[in-house]
Amino acid sequence: MMSETEMHIENIEKPKECERIIEITLPARPIKEEIERQESKYSQSVHLKGFRKGKVPISLIKARYGDAIKEEVLNKAINKAYIEALKETKLQPATKAEINIRDFDDPDKSGQTELRFKASFEIMPEIEIENYKGINLELPPVTPSEQEIETELNNLREQTAFYEPVVMRPAQMGDYLILNGELLQEEKGIMRTERIDNYTIILGAKEYPPELTNNLIGIRLNDRKKISFRYPIDWEDEKLRGKYVEYNVLVKEIKEKRLLPLDNEFAKNIGFQTFDELKDDIKSRIETHKQGQRKEASRVNVITKLINENPFELPERLKKAYIADVFEEFKDQELKDEDKKSLEDIGVWRAKRGIILDKIASYEDIEVSDKDLKEELKNTKEAKKNGVERVFADFKKNKVLENIREMYKREKVLDFLVENSIIIEKPKVQSPNIK
Repeated sequence: MMSETEMHIENIEKPKECERIIEITLPARPIKEEIERQESKYSQSVHLKGFRKGKVPISLIKARYGDAIKEEVLNKAINKAYIEALKETKLQPATKAEINIRDFDDPDKSGQTELRFKASFEIMPEIEIENYKGINLELPPVTPSEQEIETELNNLREQTAFYEPVVMRPAQMGDYLILNGELLQEEKGIMRTERIDNYTIILGAKEYPPELTNNLIGIRLNDRKKISFRYPIDWEDEKLRGKYVEYNVLVKEIKEKRLLPLDNEFAKNIGFQTFDELKDDIKSRIETHKQGQRKEASRVNVITKLINENPFELPERLKKAYIADVFEEFKDQELKDEDKKSLEDIGVWRAKRGIILDKIASYEDIEVSDKDLKEELKNTKEAKKNGVERVFADFKKNKVLENIREMYKREKVLDFLVENSIIIEKPKVQSPNIK
């Protein structure tokens, strides 16, 4: 015989590996009494025209608010019973439960003695993660190669390049030209003329159509030239796509790019004492950048290996939720079928990543305390502006603190996995010696 406050699990169904349906019963009498208490409470507090406060008839309260009161009481009772059932069964939901309630009538009139409902939900896969320590990770070295340092030096040369006037020779690729003249262009089917003065162009630069720059190669100072063409229909600037234009220009100036020699003087011009000091700085910056890349790569590689070596099926609704989140990130982009498939794969990867990290956290008792969380939050933009205690309190008030704690806990597990992995550096690709 069930007591008036007892939750009772009637049955547990397992339609699929990761799905459970719990049938739960509750005594009807306590629920009916709570509904009556709430109706009485409403009659004492509600304001209705024609009635003094506290004198609204219960019959009117039932007529106007009865359904809403009944729904609120039922939801509270069902939610409490559902949580108790999860504790009793030790099931861990992966998704929000779908509740199916049997009609609940007035027990005094229907003779109904219990509320019966079913809670349908998905659970986390019952998996065991093996061999998560000592994973071999093959990663590129962080020490910069000479070629990488040289590339950065050449970029600096380009940034500090200057242009000198050319008088004797014709214009060539890479030259900087200043033009005066007229531009005739098509606008809404009408050809309009526009005066252009001090129009600058770098021959060969990708932002100018080759039909223009190629026709200026070989031109000399003070030469005039007429150039006409139609912009390609796939031109980056939509306003110019397929448009007919005609340039009638005079070459006002031709300038040649000059690159500074890589020496001590070059280093001093950009804030270093010597060229060696500049190279050391570049080497250090490249190494720091590669260490960041290596950290991210090691995290991705270690979890990907664990996903591949520990296959399991995802709860369907959980999988769909993760995939939907990924598609939301790309909602403003036009996606091809192969793009959509890639995004679905990312969603599945992220879902499995979370499950595996949570499982390992339970194995290793990895947690994030309030102190740990505040330490992580203190470097955020919000904490620097408002203080970490204020941010912590706001997150707690807005009920997002535990989600943030979960995120940092997974980060902590990733760090643990990488620290306990075996890093194997990929050999450097040697450039062939050409003599």
